Amino acid sequence: MASYYTEQQSLDVTEGLARRAQSGLFVGLTPYGYNNQRVDGRSIVIINDRAAENVKIIYDLYAFKNMTVDGIVEHLTKQQIAYLPARPAWNRSKVHTILHDRCYIGELCYRGQWLAGTHTPLIHRSVWDRVQTLLGRGKTYRAHELVYAGGLITCGHCGNVITGERVTKPSGKSYVYYRCSMYNLKDHPRHRVSEADLDRQFQAIFERIRQPDDVGQWFGNQLQRWCREQQKTVLTETSTLQHDMSVLRDQQDRL
Repeated sequence: MASYYTEQQSLDVTEGLARRAQSGLFVGLTPYGYNNQRVDGRSIVIINDRAAENVKIIYDLYAFKNMTVDGIVEHLTKQQIAYLPARPAWNRSKVHTILHDRCYIGELCYRGQWLAGTHTPLIHRSVWDRVQTLLGRGKTYRAHELVYAGGLITCGHCGNVITGERVTKPSGKSYVYYRCSMYNLKDHPRHRVSEADLDRQFQAIFERIRQPDDVGQWFGNQLQRWCREQQKTVLTETSTLQHDMSVLRDQQDRL
């Protein structure tokens, strides 16, 4: 009987947690930017205003200010923006976690699956998508495992595409070289360029590119304006879906 009672209690707890997640509530501690609060004997999720503002700042800096994770940490530290009153210091891990957490667009994770949450999103979906693209998590096309061998560079002698090859020396070290795809033709120059040399050439080209501050500011303003327009379009649909979800949950509670 004791064993049966223990097993049944475990099942009841598991089912209760699953029902809580299905109803759109976090199981356990809330992410940074939210707090749990007891209302009428039930734990609900509310926004922590100070932490939520920090989350919005981080997404804005990464999406529109061309800042890296390290740059965001430095900016927050310089502006004396505390992570928490008891733990004011920021680090890469904290910022990285915030930029990857889908809870800020109104979702929650339970047992590896993302479900719709009832908490208020802090970040608009268009901003989230832009950040994930910049982080390299979007759908990107990779033509070749070698960086410059995706058909983007052509040979100055014959105009054919450049391809790459990986050469392993007897010592075990591996090197990458780039050459024309028609390298073996009789009259073609037999030139190969190492990946390190090609990196330096591209870096020299990029270093000559300078964007005026007013142009960079204009691009940032246009991106923000586009996101606001997208937000207006989505807000109506989101409101309708949330209303339908509330009706369905009320019906489920009555059942």
